[in-house]
Amino acid sequence: LWIVVIRFQQVRDYGNHGKANVASVVLGFISSLGISVIGNFQQSVLKSIHLLGAFLAFFLGLAYFWLQLFLTYRAQPSQDRCWVGPARATCCILCTILAIVS
Repeated sequence: LWIVVIRFQQVRDYGNHGKANVASVVLGFISSLGISVIGNFQQSVLKSIHLLGAFLAFFLGLAYFWLQLFLTYRAQPSQDRCWVGPARATCCILCTILAIVS
């Protein structure tokens, strides 16, 4: 949760106070909640709740990744962070492919 809040503040400090930044906080919190649900409800005991947590963690977490990529390219260009956008794009594409394949 702290990483989500720190990233929200960082994007806000870069001058982006828009709805995409607020949506990223919401998606990040829900994804974190999904990770907690996965850890607290075993698949053998409550499979439906465990799978709900997995959906929240993986698919909404993936949406959070893509939203962070969008916010990265919307931020002011900087020479010291020129590698961050392509690195995030690579991770997003790889995660999306792996989520579809598995």
